[in-house]
Amino acid sequence: MRIERLPDRPATAWPECCVRCLQSSALSLKTFWFVYLKDQRESTLSNWGLPLISGFNGTINFHVNTPSTTHSLEKRIRRRVNGPMHDFFAVCAPGMETLCHQDLTSLHLSGNVMETGGGVDFSSRLPGAYQANLHHRIATRILMRLTQFSATDFGRLSRKISEFPWELFLPNACRLIIHVSTHHSRLYHTDAIGIRIRDGIAAHISIVEDPPADTGKTDRDASSVFLQQLFVRAVNDRFILSIDTSGLPLYKRGIKITGGPAPLRETLAAATLKLAGYTGTGPLIDPMCGSGTFSLEAAMMAQNIPPGWLRSFAFEGWPGFRPKQWMHLRHQAEKEIVLQPKPIIFASDQSEKALNLLNQTLEAHDFFTCIQTARDDFFNIHPGKFGRTGLVVLNPPYGLRMGQIKESREICQEIMKKLTTDFRGWKLALMTPHDIFPKRYPMQLTRHAIVHGGLDLTLYTGIIPD
Repeated sequence: MRIERLPDRPATAWPECCVRCLQSSALSLKTFWFVYLKDQRESTLSNWGLPLISGFNGTINFHVNTPSTTHSLEKRIRRRVNGPMHDFFAVCAPGMETLCHQDLTSLHLSGNVMETGGGVDFSSRLPGAYQANLHHRIATRILMRLTQFSATDFGRLSRKISEFPWELFLPNACRLIIHVSTHHSRLYHTDAIGIRIRDGIAAHISIVEDPPADTGKTDRDASSVFLQQLFVRAVNDRFILSIDTSGLPLYKRGIKITGGPAPLRETLAAATLKLAGYTGTGPLIDPMCGSGTFSLEAAMMAQNIPPGWLRSFAFEGWPGFRPKQWMHLRHQAEKEIVLQPKPIIFASDQSEKALNLLNQTLEAHDFFTCIQTARDDFFNIHPGKFGRTGLVVLNPPYGLRMGQIKESREICQEIMKKLTTDFRGWKLALMTPHDIFPKRYPMQLTRHAIVHGGLDLTLYTGIIPD
């Protein structure tokens, strides 16, 4: 809904309420303009079944689908949105493109999958995007390419935006956030570009203002307020517009009650486990677990629980969303879940507060019985009690994150001594800043450069020699 005043005269000068209806054949929608005075607002708008806006005298611009136009709109959605193939882009952290490509390839989508800088391009029909959001463990979000065009002035930009059928892709009365980036383009003022795009979209659908920041919403019910995001990128005067299918970032799984003081993103934890060769068949030790991100991700992987199982997505608010298709995909995924009745993941930490937060998360769900927690020091753990070798994953409190760098170096040296003494034959995943790990280490490890929270980190994976 867009609210504005007519430019020629103030609202208080209008003697009575009037209504005029404009038919837009291009949009198959009827646009109504209501001009009213404060004391006449209730009687006029309630007759049309419209919401009231208190304390405002002016014009309300909104769009209404009549029964006849609704049928026409559904036909256009089937033809333009649900039927054809679309291009998508899976965004991931730098250096994770290969893992992201492998994750998408395993979904057996109908179109091409191609690794590129910053993510992976793939093509599919809409259910492919549903699958990617539900199952993808590495990507940050899934974008759907809508349109692209060249523009060197605001006039052409506004025309191209107005020509696009936004009502087929975005829900009416949605919250819309527009992200604009430019590079080597004549139109470079991102705010001005965003305003013109927003105005062009508002000619097709109603856009509501953002609610207060503290809405009490979580990533499980964020789509109920129809939050939508549009990503606009202009390079060399070429504009590419993409709509976000995910909503909140995909590393928000909808699992944790709250995070710890230095939370690790779930997507990075999943990537770490994959790079370390974790299969879910052997024990996993998470001896510096913090809020338990590694343990939670490992439990979901070991039991084939999709990472998006407990959350909702932006595409669920789209006009072209088909709930039956979505429920079918979820039903198919549910049949693949295999719960582990006995502990196979062992999370521990010296912090009682961190363990309490993790235990609250575990108690909130009935499928984490495979995780066992204990307050313990890593240097007191003896792996022989686990019966066989497995994976030990470590994210120590390095100096750039908490504590002092000197202390972190000393901790890292002690960790290496402990590993080479007690964990022979175990797989290892160790995350450190690049300048803290010892210059020499008594084992062959594979080095992976990663970025997390603006920090350049190094992940070391390999097998501790016997």
